[in-house]
Amino acid sequence: MSLSSSILILLFSTTITTCLSSETVNTSMVHHRFLTVDYYAKTCPQLEQIVAFVTSQNFKVSPATAPATIRLFFHDCFVQGCDGSILISMKPGSMGLPEKESEDNQDIPAYAYQIIEKAKAMVEMKCPGVVSCADILALAARDYIHLVIVLLILSYPNCFIFIFF
Repeated sequence: MSLSSSILILLFSTTITTCLSSETVNTSMVHHRFLTVDYYAKTCPQLEQIVAFVTSQNFKVSPATAPATIRLFFHDCFVQGCDGSILISMKPGSMGLPEKESEDNQDIPAYAYQIIEKAKAMVEMKCPGVVSCADILALAARDYIHLVIVLLILSYPNCFIFIFF
């Protein structure tokens, strides 16, 4: 199996898993101490639309923002969990090297960070102080995966015939 086929299968299975898991959430039993799909439904109901708008607009202009943002999310989650620490810059006089400026993260494109900053700014206008940068990064990465899958299906429809049979 070629690398491109493996990537397509991985992306497709990720989307199917996301879709299936979102359908099986029982929102009547939701407690805030558990992860939920609709965590911000009451406190910031426009969150997903705002992040989707930012990601889709940037994807249209520069499709390279998708892998850069997905990589940013991976690097954030890899060290000590998906906490948004990769987004923190060094402040003058602070001790230690922040995750963003570690050697492993130096080649993550600046526009990946800018996408998250742009989405955060738009979210803050609607829901100040409610949504974390880590959650915005997670939503953006998810949205980019969906956009890439749609682009692949539209670009290579013969590769996805098995989906419909």
